[in-house]
Amino acid sequence: TMSVMVRDLKAAGREISEEEQVLNVIRALPSQPEHWKHVKLVMTHSEHMKTFAEIQSHLEMEEERLKTFSSSNALVVKGNRLRDNKNRGRVYKKVPRPYKKNGPMSGAVQKQKTKG
Repeated sequence: TMSVMVRDLKAAGREISEEEQVLNVIRALPSQPEHWKHVKLVMTHSEHMKTFAEIQSHLEMEEERLKTFSSSNALVVKGNRLRDNKNRGRVYKKVPRPYKKNGPMSGAVQKQKTKG
């Protein structure tokens, strides 16, 4: 394990700082599947995970989350009922009305009273 390697290096006269330990653990994480690339990026730039214990705790929580997600994912069943695709993908926009210059009745025909 990492702690054994650190102890052996310390005994040999080469001490590794905790920050170096954290970076080495992060670098050792797999790059596949794609999810782990995101985890590595977040852990590398996080200000909250600077100790080996914090990294270990975060990785354990992430592993538990992945197990929970994958087991609940198996419960999803997709039906094969055909759906009406009539309105699928259409975007309806409200057409703005043109600006009226002369008030609310400017476009309407107005009756004029005639004398006669």
